[in-house]
Amino acid sequence: MQSGIGSGGAEVVLTLTRETAARARITGRVLLADGKPATGEEVSAGCTDARRFSEECVVGTDGEFAIDVPAGTWMLGVTVKGHAGFRSEAQRLEFGTTWNAGTIHLDRGGTVRVNDGERPTLGHRIVTPDGRFVAVLHTPLPPPRSDLLNPGDYVLLIHGSQIAAQAIPF
Repeated sequence: MQSGIGSGGAEVVLTLTRETAARARITGRVLLADGKPATGEEVSAGCTDARRFSEECVVGTDGEFAIDVPAGTWMLGVTVKGHAGFRSEAQRLEFGTTWNAGTIHLDRGGTVRVNDGERPTLGHRIVTPDGRFVAVLHTPLPPPRSDLLNPGDYVLLIHGSQIAAQAIPF
């Protein structure tokens, strides 16, 4: 590691080696709630490994997508206005392999609204029954409300000063 770089010092040379291994590929299809292809919408893949980045692509007219990525552990995400978002589980990809994510059906979803007496000190979090984070509630205007959620089972966690923390399944 080079430190103390300044004017008048020794020349610093960075050498980058091009990755020549075959990239991995993520493929799939995205359909809207009405069953039509999500043409023109964006699919993103984020690498969960340290010091990695994300890749994006636009869904084609038939709803299909393909993203070429380096080897690593990747998650897919799709956000389309008026539909609940989609986020996949992490998938480990090696060089030259393909992960077919299958058909992703987006749903119109629903929101959660909490009438908490407009207490600004309360915190709200939505998780799956196994504890995986899903969303927080927003409060641009009371009452607090979630983004669109897919149908399913969830738990609302409520915490704050001077109240007992609660976990409410719904």
